[in-house]
Amino acid sequence: MKINFKPARKTGYYMEVDKAGKKHTLHSRYSPTDEAECWFKKIRSAVNNKRLILLGGGLGYYSKKLINQGFELLVLEPLPRFSPPHDCPAYQLHQNNQTVFLNLQEDLEQQLRDVKNSQVQNSLILVHPSYQQLFPGELEKVKREIGISLRKVLRERQTRREFYWLWFENLIGNIPRIESCYSLNSLKNYWNNRPLLIAAAGPGLANSLDWIFTYQERFLLLVVDTALKTMVDAGIKPDMIISTDPQKINCRYLEGINPTGRLAANLCARPEYYDWAKELPCFSGFISHQLGGGGTPFPPVEWLKQYIGG
Repeated sequence: MKINFKPARKTGYYMEVDKAGKKHTLHSRYSPTDEAECWFKKIRSAVNNKRLILLGGGLGYYSKKLINQGFELLVLEPLPRFSPPHDCPAYQLHQNNQTVFLNLQEDLEQQLRDVKNSQVQNSLILVHPSYQQLFPGELEKVKREIGISLRKVLRERQTRREFYWLWFENLIGNIPRIESCYSLNSLKNYWNNRPLLIAAAGPGLANSLDWIFTYQERFLLLVVDTALKTMVDAGIKPDMIISTDPQKINCRYLEGINPTGRLAANLCARPEYYDWAKELPCFSGFISHQLGGGGTPFPPVEWLKQYIGG
């Protein structure tokens, strides 16, 4: 995309975006400020939330109107990164880190991880109308995806706040056990071309037990700790047991069960898991990261790695 800024007839600027050889105009060619005023009058009655996210900020005229009306605003910009003229409202937004440039081809959730809680919690998402012609039919889908991603990011942060010190306590308790464990990385390509089934506790598990029992030799079976007793009682032998929960109450799912298969446990899981499986091959790591769940969930990890030499 090529982006140009041109003076509007009355005051301000408009944007001309060249997308695949077709030119699109963002903002009014006559008066972007008046355009923003008309838009706000149309939506004012529907906006009853003081925290807003504007998908598509452009040169910031709509953003400035919302901020002047007392709204807390974050702009998510789907256009490639650009530097607006210094006398445009968007310039100050960029300087204040109130604009996040999104790459619509990449993982939205990952791009939103650095946004502050205060900017996204309980926010209403609006779509800049000038962008509809530029991304026809696409922005409403992106709007829904942003809503889902923001909820996931906020839940993740809430989990960090709730379990931070419990993770730390468990990790310190697990340090003596780490030497006898294998790294999760050693399993890479170990079971190539073998179908994988992950079984977790849920209402549908009971309906699947007969099928799993009959065909268990045909696939690699990973069982989450909360489903282990149900599986063992049905005569099913897991290839690997997965545990990531840091809470002691989760260890009750292991009571009365003989260790079988292999254990893959988070380094922040309860030390009792490692003690229970001491006769099994144990694989340790930060499982939410190792299995593709984004960044390391436990901030002191890098510091600890340096402190204990890797």
